Amino acid sequence: MTSWPDATFAVRATRARPPALACDGPRRRIYGAALAQFDELLAASRASGPASRPLTLFYALSQAGRAIAAAHAPDAWRLHRHGLAMSDLDLDDPLSVRIRRPQRRPSKNPERVDSFAGVAQATGSPLIAQPVRSVRHGRRY
Repeated sequence: MTSWPDATFAVRATRARPPALACDGPRRRIYGAALAQFDELLAASRASGPASRPLTLFYALSQAGRAIAAAHAPDAWRLHRHGLAMSDLDLDDPLSVRIRRPQRRPSKNPERVDSFAGVAQATGSPLIAQPVRSVRHGRRY
């Protein structure tokens, strides 16, 4: 198993020689910028307290998604919007939130896709078709 320092160094090293489709042009620039921001946001997360850490981790993950899409999405790779929605955050149990894909019109720019769909396409992962809820301790909420 690879250690965390080894894994983060390996990811950082790809900025000098980006993989796959991010080897040149605009994809290379987006890949490098996204990885730089990912790294800085992770550092900010380590320095943050528990109340604000989820914010920096969310945006670090968002930048990682941009890098993944720039390197591996064969078609639309410029990510915008989250691509997921939830109906209500004002709940007693935040793990009971239902996540769904929002109904949106197609983008006017065919190179742009929402973050969830873009990363799913780049990694060969399926999109969710129906709303989903958290699973905690083997029970659905």
